[in-house]
Formats: sequence, C-alpha cells, structure tokens
Amino acid sequence: MLRALWTEPTVQLEGEFHSLPDVGINPLPTRRPIPLWYGSGAEKILDRVVRLADGWIPESRVPESLGRQLEKLRAKLDAAGRDQGSFGLQARLSLRQGGPELWREYFEWYRDHDFSHFCVSTIWCGAETLDEHVEQLQRFCAEVGVLQ
Repeated sequence: MLRALWTEPTVQLEGEFHSLPDVGINPLPTRRPIPLWYGSGAEKILDRVVRLADGWIPESRVPESLGRQLEKLRAKLDAAGRDQGSFGLQARLSLRQGGPELWREYFEWYRDHDFSHFCVSTIWCGAETLDEHVEQLQRFCAEVGVLQ
C-alpha cells in the first residue's frame, strides 16, 4: 500500500477493517518509489524483509552476532531471486563502543561484507553541542580513514 501511495495519484484500499476509496498523497514524492527498509534483529522477520524491503538495518551493532543472520538473509535473497547487489544493508556503530581500534575493525568488517550504508551515532559519547557532535564524526572519519 505504501508503494502505491508514493507512486500513484490515487489508490483504493479494501481491507478487513478499512475501506479507503480514492486516497492519495498530493504532491507525490519527487523520488519514486521511495525505498522501503526494515530494521530488526529477529531472524523470523527476514522472510518479510526479503519479500517486501529494499534494504535491511540489523538491530545488532556487533559483527560477530550479525554473521549468521547475514548468511541467512543472503540465502533467502538468492532463493527469492533478489539481486544482492541492489539490496541495501545498513551497519550502525555508536562512538561510545570501544575506541578507534574497534571502530576500524567493525568498519572494515562491514565494508568486507558489502554493507552499502554506514550510520555512526554520537549519542551518549560526551558531545553536547552540534559542533562537538561534528568533531566526534570528524574524529571517527580520521581514525577509520574515511574521506570527509
């Protein structure tokens, strides 16, 4: 339903509990369709992720616990005929996790496992102002060797 609302001028929904004739979003988004990503750590949701999503945001931020789930996801993508290269994977790292050595280790693991997106959180790492959060991100980039 969301994909239809984001791409069509009007849609109709006839469900068990709702009837919505001729509903739409005006103006339509300029980027269509909008990618739909699922976030979860539950393995039982992987079937839904493969069936409906354009990408996956795993709950875990620890590569060791992601390996098995990632293997299962990729097997399910293959079985469904989905192109792994166009399916997004977003890694997440909090700068309060470890320090530069751990950041590099995790970043390299995610890169080596073909994650397409990388989110770095500066929450609860001691930064209070916007400038301090930006400084933390710049430190991460410098330590990990990511271009700024």
